[in-house]
Amino acid sequence: MRIIPGACAALFAVKGVRAPAQVLASAATPFETSRLPRMKLVEELRLVAATEDFSAIRRVSVNRRGSIAVPLPQEFQIRSYDSTGRRTGAIGRKGAGPGEFQDVSAVSWVGDTLFVFDMGLHRVSYFGPDNRLLRTVAIPRGLNLTAKTSATDSTIWGFSPFAAFANGEMIGEARLNIGRTSESSRNVLVAQSSRNTFRLIATPPSYDDERWMMWYSGFGNTVPFVLQPQVRWASDGSKIAFLTADQRTNVGKFFVAVHDSGGKLLYEKSFSYRGIPIPGSVADSAINASFPLRVAVLEGPPNSQWQTLAKKRMPATFSLVERIVIGGDGRTWLTLRATPSGQEVVVLDARGAPSAVVSLPRNARIEQTDASQIWVTQRDGDGLPSVVRYRMRR
Repeated sequence: MRIIPGACAALFAVKGVRAPAQVLASAATPFETSRLPRMKLVEELRLVAATEDFSAIRRVSVNRRGSIAVPLPQEFQIRSYDSTGRRTGAIGRKGAGPGEFQDVSAVSWVGDTLFVFDMGLHRVSYFGPDNRLLRTVAIPRGLNLTAKTSATDSTIWGFSPFAAFANGEMIGEARLNIGRTSESSRNVLVAQSSRNTFRLIATPPSYDDERWMMWYSGFGNTVPFVLQPQVRWASDGSKIAFLTADQRTNVGKFFVAVHDSGGKLLYEKSFSYRGIPIPGSVADSAINASFPLRVAVLEGPPNSQWQTLAKKRMPATFSLVERIVIGGDGRTWLTLRATPSGQEVVVLDARGAPSAVVSLPRNARIEQTDASQIWVTQRDGDGLPSVVRYRMRR
């Protein structure tokens, strides 16, 4: 397997299909993946699902002291642990009162203070190191707030923060309307001050782009096998990464862009690869499973129409990359498609160049990284997720 600057590669696990031996790229000088340093993972800590009574887990968040917040959405709760894995308490329960949740939507840290956004109640709660509620901040629901943009009559609505800073500023996704109607609108990343003023940080990939969405009579569905655009942020909110893909030809591409919280574009890279074609039988099976003809649709176009659209829009190849994670140290982690022997992750340095490769344990997913450690969730045979911390070594 060969990687060329501007490209990453991995073998794909597709039954009956052999993975290509090399990757194409726009750059002229290839180099072997064996030349990239291979990092080893040494397990340091494991919070076992059965012991801790974990069911479903949302994104795990760890602060600089190593304190671990484990969101449990089905229990409307966040479990807290110290750096040694000792449980230090639990935060929240279902409800609308102080310290209660309708939805644990986003969890991050502001120093030693835990930040929790509740989409259901549309508010942010801050908890101290002793797990006590410090304060609650209501996020205006359905209000148009003036945005600091170059256009006149610009309004922000639907603000959903995912991190905060020590000065009280919050960062998150929102919808930006240009003009007096919502006809010209798009998703944006913004920072909101304590005075309800906004500054624009970046424009993420459009979720309704026809490369990954099908539209008919105002209704939408995702295109089967297409990598959906991803927006990920470092646990402290300092950096945000975008991931998109173009799978329309046998030479596929994916794109990585990283911004800092001030709105500066740190880098933008495209990675080209020779993709594995999606077999016709696999495509037909996926379309029939997604849009079964025998199932009546109560609202919107019939499944026969969706099948017709899906066949026209089916990508030529499988996606090379599955997931992106951005660390506070500026490195970006690209999880590649799994193979029978496991799953590899290519690490990009702070300028977007491939710098290392690491193999993930089976059924593991990266949650957070820093300069020397990574935290993953790993599912057991029953599908229950444990939280594992690894130290990285060359």
